[in-house]
Amino acid sequence: MRLGLMLCFCCIAGKGLADDNIIDVGLHYAAPWAYADASGQVVGIDYDVVKQIFSQAGYKLRVELFSHERMLQKFRHKELDFVSPVAFDIPGAHRTLAYMEIEDVAVSLDTAGLNNLVLEDLVNMRIVAYQKAADVLGKGFVDALNPDAYLEIVDRQRQFELLTNHKVDLVIGDKLVLKYFAQKRLGKGKIRIHSLFDKQAYPAAAWDPQLVSVFNQGLQTLKGSEAWNRIMAKPRP
Repeated sequence: MRLGLMLCFCCIAGKGLADDNIIDVGLHYAAPWAYADASGQVVGIDYDVVKQIFSQAGYKLRVELFSHERMLQKFRHKELDFVSPVAFDIPGAHRTLAYMEIEDVAVSLDTAGLNNLVLEDLVNMRIVAYQKAADVLGKGFVDALNPDAYLEIVDRQRQFELLTNHKVDLVIGDKLVLKYFAQKRLGKGKIRIHSLFDKQAYPAAAWDPQLVSVFNQGLQTLKGSEAWNRIMAKPRP
């Protein structure tokens, strides 16, 4: 599913690095990492990191937001130069340093009163997760599931509809994303977060190794700087 959100920093026709260092960038549509604000502008933590690094290096960006599967499909077809985040190896592509730290969690309604969940408890739960979650979270997660009570869908609104309508017991996904979405949709204090998985840091990927080198150098400069701290602390309405 293409989400059709794009921010251009230039008006030059054409594509790719040959066009005055323009990079076609695909980001995963997931607030607060990368999303559109009320005015339709692309914003978010990952967007700010990528923009900061490449702008400092003299590149211009054309940024589009996609579902993760659509983003990777466009990248594999070489319609994008740079994508983030990437959880799997893509033949022929080069990966950056891992920088996007994500903690997948399980979320329940606070009124359900679930406490002290462990992975083995999932066999008794009705669960909805993001697309390809079983591949990302691995065998231990898959082995803990009841396959007849497990569903993967892209639409987070639908995930929370299933939760609030008591069709599922848990939503599984990125902690920041689920907290952001739950607060926007349900209000504060309506969910309970269960930490079941280790944090993972994910890289971006590019076809051109020069882009990866530029990004890695910029990332090492940016991390730990005041600019990095501002990006991480910035409110994400």
